[in-house]
Amino acid sequence: MSANYLALKKELHSATKNYEALRKLYKKGLASMQQLNSEAIKKAKIEAKLSTLHSQLWTLGIDPKRLKKPTSTYILRAHTDGKVSALLKPLHATVNPNEAVVTLVKTQGYFVKSFLPVDLALDAQIGDKVVAQYADKKIESHVTQILPKVDETTQRVVVLSSIDKNVKNLFLGLYVKSILYYGKAKNYVAVKKSALSFFNNEWVIFVPAHEHEESLKKSHEEEHEILFEPRVVKIITMDEEYAAVEGIKPGQEYVSDKSYYIKSMLLKSSLGEEGH
Repeated sequence: MSANYLALKKELHSATKNYEALRKLYKKGLASMQQLNSEAIKKAKIEAKLSTLHSQLWTLGIDPKRLKKPTSTYILRAHTDGKVSALLKPLHATVNPNEAVVTLVKTQGYFVKSFLPVDLALDAQIGDKVVAQYADKKIESHVTQILPKVDETTQRVVVLSSIDKNVKNLFLGLYVKSILYYGKAKNYVAVKKSALSFFNNEWVIFVPAHEHEESLKKSHEEEHEILFEPRVVKIITMDEEYAAVEGIKPGQEYVSDKSYYIKSMLLKSSLGEEGH
């Protein structure tokens, strides 16, 4: 399509020159009106074809004004291997990012059938990763289809994900726990779970108090002096050892262990101030 567009642009340039030259001859009486009209019709046909291709290229997200040479071949990568059994879209059709283009048939393969709540299914997309916990194995798969009909028994949306690698000793129809990874990946600061403390009805970690940051680096303070302050954090997720949180910057120093000691000191200090 892009090659045809560039070729037609050259044809239009040549046709325009011919038309202008013939128009000058017509004004001098050296060419007939019929010849001039014939050249104008040729020019108009080329312009009409160019206009159609221009619209089609825009639909595909290609700016015709910046087109200097034919575009490279586009490569579509499937989320699973197999043979193409059917083309689902005609030539030059507009395709959305999550819309199926071809049907693939696998000679051998298994699918994980997941049941998702509606609110979660609305965020799921073709290609999202699903990891199923099967015995002592973690089986990785990728979403290939989100069925339009809700399962009547569970009232959940059914999502099919293709298992990427061959897995031996699979039992069909077995219910297992799985995790769906969806949305854009985000980076969070990880802190040790032992650093988290519930303080004044909020999750906090204890960081060096601003006025003592430099002194902490240079010398040790007396034990009874409180050199830390609570920093409220939002827990995103956690594993056995670490928690991903919002509320602190990378590289922030914090109390990683025995945070209960700092908490008790702060509570004693606040009680002492109220007593005065």
